[in-house]
Amino acid sequence: MKAVTQLFGTLLCVLAFASVAAANPAPEQTAVGDKSVPAYWLKRMASGFREQDYDGILVANRGSDMRSMRIVHLVKDGREHERLQYLDGEPVEVIRANHPTDCVHAGGQLIMGGATGGLLAGVGRGGNFDFTGLYRLKLGGSTHVAMRPVQVLSVIPEDSYRYKHRLYLDKASGILLKSEVLDSNERVLETSQFIQIAIGQEVDPEAAEINSDKALHENYHSLPLNSSEPGESSWQLAWLPKGFMQASHHRHRMEDLNKMVQSQHFTDGITLFSVFVEKTDSAIEPFEVRTGSTLAYWVPKKIGQQWMSVTVVGEIPIQTAVKLTDHMKPVSAVAVSKK
Repeated sequence: MKAVTQLFGTLLCVLAFASVAAANPAPEQTAVGDKSVPAYWLKRMASGFREQDYDGILVANRGSDMRSMRIVHLVKDGREHERLQYLDGEPVEVIRANHPTDCVHAGGQLIMGGATGGLLAGVGRGGNFDFTGLYRLKLGGSTHVAMRPVQVLSVIPEDSYRYKHRLYLDKASGILLKSEVLDSNERVLETSQFIQIAIGQEVDPEAAEINSDKALHENYHSLPLNSSEPGESSWQLAWLPKGFMQASHHRHRMEDLNKMVQSQHFTDGITLFSVFVEKTDSAIEPFEVRTGSTLAYWVPKKIGQQWMSVTVVGEIPIQTAVKLTDHMKPVSAVAVSKK
């Protein structure tokens, strides 16, 4: 179940990015019905994801791990209601209810920025996006997903610190029906796609009703704003890839191991990664574990006589994770650079 949750979380992250980006397009790209520019499809994707009813089966494939879930999304009186039903392994239902459709999440706030327009300040004429050197958008061809015609839209990174995304948008509704994550060699690392879906009036209004007394009620805000000031952390990153900002920071005690763990979470609006720091009693060799596009990289660091373990988890290449761990320093030694 955890693997499917992570994959679906990636899908939601991309959709949240589209929702905010479409709400703040450059003035020259707001022409109604201009299908030749990416902004048109961003706007369609945003409204389709947040404002329409849909009921479908999503299959998530990351490497050798394939999982599936049913997703029901309904909008009632301007508020979103979702039911996620995991179809593999132990039956689990997750309910997300009563969420306003105009809410902006932490990642969205990073994209929006301030009065300068955030990352969208670099949008040029004619559909040429550069997102201030982070990503550019490129329209592809047409194909079919779940027997529905789709428009392909690529989100291409401008550096080697993040992955490429290829999105397949339903031409009739704008809903994202398929998402691929690709490495620098165009190899598909993981895929999430609907294999069947009902949209709009085809959706049963009672489909989101809870069927189990064990259903989990989850908050939409998977990335809360900072729970504490950055200065309260004893460890900070002295380097971040351009465009990444801290979305949250937590300190908590692992009661079973009786140790404190610090976790910091970062996003550029599309890509997410987390860094965990804790004390350890030994120093083993660094190691990595990868599932699809998600990497977990562990490395020991010694400060004085104390060994610390630093773990980076996220949808990022190994070179990004290595550089991040190399730049995890005590707060007193940090002067953050972004390149």
